[in-house]
Amino acid sequence: MTSNLRKAHKLIWILLFLTIPVLMVFAVLEIKKPAINDGNLVLTEALLGQVVLDNEAFSISVQKVGETSQLHVIVKRPLKNPSAVIYGVSSEEKKEYFIGVIDKKGVYYFQLKGDLKGIRMYDAIKEQDIINIEL
Repeated sequence: MTSNLRKAHKLIWILLFLTIPVLMVFAVLEIKKPAINDGNLVLTEALLGQVVLDNEAFSISVQKVGETSQLHVIVKRPLKNPSAVIYGVSSEEKKEYFIGVIDKKGVYYFQLKGDLKGIRMYDAIKEQDIINIEL
């Protein structure tokens, strides 16, 4: 290695030694805080509507918004199932239709169509029901 290369090599290492810690500090400062913390979610009456189920894992409610209804599912704890599919059970011949999928902790809103007789939460991987609710 020539004298000029040694000087350039030394200068590059000094610059890297100074800039990498600064970049790491900026990277840590840019980490976003989670929108939902690990504690239980605080629920208000305006958010809930007509409560159908409220236990330590789920809070499920149906709220009328004008002509349509909304299903509010709040998952308070991480699911034991990798994903859950929600079906609506209509009053005619117990016909089921797909409403949505839940895969992690949080708040979910689904539009409901028609007249519901019940809600079924199903784990398609284990092929078992998680919750069956009659409305």
